[in-house]
This record gives sequence, structure tokens and C-alpha cells, in this order.
Amino acid sequence: MTVESLLKAAMETVVDDEKKRALAARLKAAEERFEKCSREKMVTEEFLSRAYSM
Repeated sequence: MTVESLLKAAMETVVDDEKKRALAARLKAAEERFEKCSREKMVTEEFLSRAYSM
């Protein structure tokens, strides 16, 4: 399981609103980190592709 799926599952079972907000914030942060890593990976792959084609 990924961090995102674990946090989503936890949100479904948590009753306390404060804990839900904290989990939602963690989920959002995890999604942002994943998105950033995906962009960085894409840029790196593009760079390497161009470097190899020279």
C-alpha cells in the first residue's frame, strides 16, 4: 500500500474532525511531494534523452 492509500483508508475510519483535518493535510502534502517527484523525474528523463541523442 502507498502512503496515500493508507491515509485515505485512515480518513474513512477516523471519526474525530480534528484528526480528519490533520490526515487531510498529510494527504495533501503527500500528493504534492508525489507530484513534485513525478515532475522532477520527467525533467530528468527528458534531459537524459536529449543528452543521449547528441
